[in-house]
Amino acid sequence: ELAARNREAFLPDLASSLNSQSNRQSEVGDREGALATIEEAVNIRRELAARNREAFLPDLASSLNNQSNRQSAVGDREGALASAQEGLVYYRELDVRVPGAFNVDYSTMASVLSDRLVESGDTQGAAKAAEEAVRILEPVFQAVPAAVSSKMALFAKEYIERCEAAGLEPDAGLLSRIVAKLQSFQPQESEQANRTAQMAELLANLPDALMQALQSGDAEKFMAALAELPPEQQQAILAAIQAQSAGSEQQPDRTLQELLERFDPLLQGIAAVALGNTGVKADIEELLPKFEEGGWLFPQAVRRIWAGERELQRLIDGMDDQDTALVRRLLEIIQS
Repeated sequence: ELAARNREAFLPDLASSLNSQSNRQSEVGDREGALATIEEAVNIRRELAARNREAFLPDLASSLNNQSNRQSAVGDREGALASAQEGLVYYRELDVRVPGAFNVDYSTMASVLSDRLVESGDTQGAAKAAEEAVRILEPVFQAVPAAVSSKMALFAKEYIERCEAAGLEPDAGLLSRIVAKLQSFQPQESEQANRTAQMAELLANLPDALMQALQSGDAEKFMAALAELPPEQQQAILAAIQAQSAGSEQQPDRTLQELLERFDPLLQGIAAVALGNTGVKADIEELLPKFEEGGWLFPQAVRRIWAGERELQRLIDGMDDQDTALVRRLLEIIQS
């Protein structure tokens, strides 16, 4: 009804709702209904991407992923393969445009294509697509292994199996890096506790300019004060914010609220960039890799939001509660 009244304003929301509805229909076993719904979502997103490719291509690629799965579920192998191939073309385009921003979704699409190629009997194509999934996910896995370790383990397993089925040798170097990281990324609990205590102490002794900026919620002052510090101290302070934000399991709501309060200046600056004020963009772009080094996933969502993505569920896929809370709050600021 809303889209009928104002098609341009509400069509993106209608497509998002249809995408979610298709998932729910699939969960209850309504395969035909799920396919019909996702086909409608794909058609709408094609229209939106034709109007504004930069803003809506990520949504179209995501819907094609879902459409491929729905088509496969009803036995339409040719259609499922075509949807997966088209979706992967779009993710490759997005990766050229915004390198690394869509790696998780891109790798998932490559894995879906590998599945479709297995169904069609193309074992060599399936092995190559499985390798692409592993290679695309590897940078994220190496930076934040805990966030995507299950996905990476699955992709690596599929890669090995599909190489074996195709009579191909998998890349031993690639797999050895994955296995080594899987075995080493989890820190010892005692080491983690000591590191968290040290970071909390550092945060309690922030330079006056930074503390005032945090307390006032002024994003530009925060960025300016942080930029004045040596790189090593910047990294230490960012890591301290991370450690301080990791509260006890007994007080999750309070912990997340404190997290949002501490990150508010940064989120305000990120939102300002998304809304067209690029004055602090360069400073934020320098900070995002430092958060990623500390194990955060939300910087990936930031880059996608700057590229036009606004669908919460896609942005937070694979994230923990803290990263999810930051992304959710960021979208609220942008939409307010």
